[in-house]
Formats: sequence, C-alpha cells, structure tokens
Amino acid sequence: MSVAAQDPVVVVEDLAVRYGLREVLTGVTLSVAPGEVHVVVGGSGCGKSTLLKAIVGLVQPTRGEVSLLGVCQRTADEPEWQQVLRRTGVLFQGGALINSLSLADNVALPIRECAPELPEAVVAEMVAMKLAMVGLSHAVHLNPPQLSGGMKKRAALARAMALDPTVLFCDEPSAGLDPVTAADLDRLLLDLRDRFGMAVVVVTHELASIEQIADRITMLVAGKVIVSGAKRQVMEAKVAEVRAFFDRENTPRDRGDPSVLAALCGKERA
Repeated sequence: MSVAAQDPVVVVEDLAVRYGLREVLTGVTLSVAPGEVHVVVGGSGCGKSTLLKAIVGLVQPTRGEVSLLGVCQRTADEPEWQQVLRRTGVLFQGGALINSLSLADNVALPIRECAPELPEAVVAEMVAMKLAMVGLSHAVHLNPPQLSGGMKKRAALARAMALDPTVLFCDEPSAGLDPVTAADLDRLLLDLRDRFGMAVVVVTHELASIEQIADRITMLVAGKVIVSGAKRQVMEAKVAEVRAFFDRENTPRDRGDPSVLAALCGKERA
C-alpha cells in the first residue's frame, strides 16, 4: 500500500495553546503521513516546540484536537494514551540525557519503564543494538559529560529509538552542532527512517537540514500556519514571510519591511 493511501499517523486540527494570557498557537492544522519526514519550521518563538509538546501531550491545548496513530488525545483514557506514546519516540532539544547515568542506562530507561518484565540480558542486548545503530558502540559505558555535542545527540536519538517507534519527534536535533556534524545527523535520521519505515516530525529553523531531510514542510509565523505542503512548494512560495525565512540574500526592501520582520518575530506592528 502506498503512503498516500494510508491513514495519517499525526492529525492536528484547529489547535490552540495558551500560556497564561498569551496564545502561542492559533488554529494550527496539519497531518503527517506514514514514512514521511515532516518538518515544522519558523523563526525563534513562533511556537514550533510548543506544537511538538502539544502533539505528545506535554502541554494541553485550549482548543482543537490531536490524533496520534489514530487515537484522539482528548477522548483517550490514560492507559490507551500511554500505549500510543509507547509507539513514539522523542529526541528532546539538547538531548535531555541524564548526566549521572551511562549511555547504556540512558538508552535502557524507556525499555525498563515500558517492559519491566524483560530480563536484564535482553535489555542489554537491545541497548547495544540501538547504540550500534547510531555509531556509539564504543561509548556504551561513558556518561554524557564525557561526550561531544554530536555524540550526545546521537545517544539521545538511540534512546528515542529504544522502543522502535512508529513516529519519531525531533526538537531542534541539529541545534548547536557544527555544519559537518549536523549534516551527519541529518543523514542518520534519513537512514533510520528508510530502515524502519517510521514517520519523522522535525522541528527546526536550520535551512541546511530543512533542504536535506524534508518531504513536507509546515511553516509557522506567530503561532499560525501560513503555508504547508511539499518541500519545493513551500520553499518556493511567493509569500513575504516565506521568502524572508528561506532567502539568505533578500533585497533591502525585504530585509527592512517591518511587517515581515514583525511576523517572523511573532510581534505586533507598532
């Protein structure tokens, strides 16, 4: 069955999220197909990370619905939603590894939490496989402070893949990495997608990563979707905010247009 004929693995409909009096997402609608890399882009503070958190249930929406793997977050009971989450993986911004634990124990955490009945020998074998998958077999006994930035991201990716997810969520995976290391991580994400057939949702503002990994793109400006579609369709859209984001060499008029700058920063015009 082709990807297009299958049901979406993520559906977001008219989603709104508010922090106090500030609405950071407004009317967001998107869907993610099985096996695709769907990249959510936009400037800093536009609501990208909040959207990811809302999809996996870390923040509660004030309006709208999220369905993950066919299960509606709003109507699912706690055991049902936990079963859904076990079929997902999350690569958090910064990695979120526990510094006092070895890489082996970091990767083992979700396995032990979700399958406490597994013998430790089986857990150890699963952990070894995941670390080998990201090229860290040699670092199994190291702790996160002993690793480079790129190694930390790969270790966090191994942990996110620990339960063989159907959907992998990545929040700014290449942030803080040099261009060569970031490109290596992008290639690793694509390789894992191809090997395991999972969908990947990536939040980023890194133009090189967007170009390399995206199948489809959703762009947020000030908490709203302004364009969503196939990569080329979005990147070539004749929309001021899109051009300001993707074009490195804008005209002086583009660079100085206060409406474009205000929108990209999520601010109201004075």
